[in-house]
Amino acid sequence: MPAPCRPDHVFREPLPDGLALYPFGYRYPVEKGWLADEALLAHVDRLGVPAVYLDVGTVQRIGKREIGAIILLAKRAHDRGGRMVLCNVGQEVREVIQIFRLDKLSWFDLRDGGMPGRGPPDPAWLSWGGGVVAAMARCFAEGRDLGLMPVLADALEEAGCTDADLLNHLRSPTPHVRGCWALDLILGKR
Repeated sequence: MPAPCRPDHVFREPLPDGLALYPFGYRYPVEKGWLADEALLAHVDRLGVPAVYLDVGTVQRIGKREIGAIILLAKRAHDRGGRMVLCNVGQEVREVIQIFRLDKLSWFDLRDGGMPGRGPPDPAWLSWGGGVVAAMARCFAEGRDLGLMPVLADALEEAGCTDADLLNHLRSPTPHVRGCWALDLILGKR
């Protein structure tokens, strides 16, 4: 099933050692259920020894409500013998985490880079057709013509991409938004 891409969604992606979470559209995550909804917590409970990776690259401001949600999610993982890893941590988020001393917990990590297991795209994909894939991804990342993302999927497939999750997402009929995980992946931002 293609991963949704809407402004109020936390996309979940399974990883070999846990779960990756990409909060879409949460530049200022003040929504009440941010990360703390029971379905997400139950998903963490079903993992063996979970490592929960949360990409906070789009989060520009964080306050006590968001810290509370992160702590709740991190504690849920820790109670099952796992850990919480914040990825793509910006300066303001890092400072807030340090103020709350979460960085001192042995089961709570900050990671400057993106998610583990998702390397950069194959350079051949980006250079295919004179660089059309990269050019299209840049245009879409700027918010232009997001409805044409299936064309990007077709170009990627022609270039040799076989990543079903990526191709299905780009072809999905759900509305796409700036900061889309698929575009960030193609552009090497994740």
